[in-house]
Amino acid sequence: EDGIRDSSVTGVQTCALPISAPVPATTRVIHESEVEFMQGMIPHHAQAVLIASWAKSHGARSDVLALCERIVVGQTDEIHLMQHWLRERGQEVPPEDAKTHKMKMNGMVHEMIMPGMLNAEQLAALDRARGSEWDRLFLEAMIGHHAGAIDMVNQLMSSRSEEHTSELQSHLNLVCRLLLE
Repeated sequence: EDGIRDSSVTGVQTCALPISAPVPATTRVIHESEVEFMQGMIPHHAQAVLIASWAKSHGARSDVLALCERIVVGQTDEIHLMQHWLRERGQEVPPEDAKTHKMKMNGMVHEMIMPGMLNAEQLAALDRARGSEWDRLFLEAMIGHHAGAIDMVNQLMSSRSEEHTSELQSHLNLVCRLLLE
């Protein structure tokens, strides 16, 4: 695979890292908080991709449909980037369509949704909605979704010592600026 894919929603070509690409070893110290953030953000993005992909079949307005197409393309690319980041560091890599984050606590694995994600009832309500009701529920969900992402970034940043800098930090700063625009 050459790393170029067509989006099934938009037909737009996107850049995706080849799944089978050889991954160079890294000597950078990784922090558990970074790994947890990346592993948790994959299902967070996956849910946005899922619900945004419903726009056409649920009768979204043209401007909401255009937003959803951008979400599908952008968040899918970011999922691939996060999977690559985790794989490069020898960490567990959630699937592209992950529904929950597998959090390890006290030797046990707990599946949980991340801040800003819709629960099963909210997902079902959005899936039942059509037209302007779907638009309203989707946009409300996206406001909460992005607020949850900002909470996740703030939690990660608060876990860092001031002298520690990482490539992840510059990416997160960019994501925060984009979320606040």
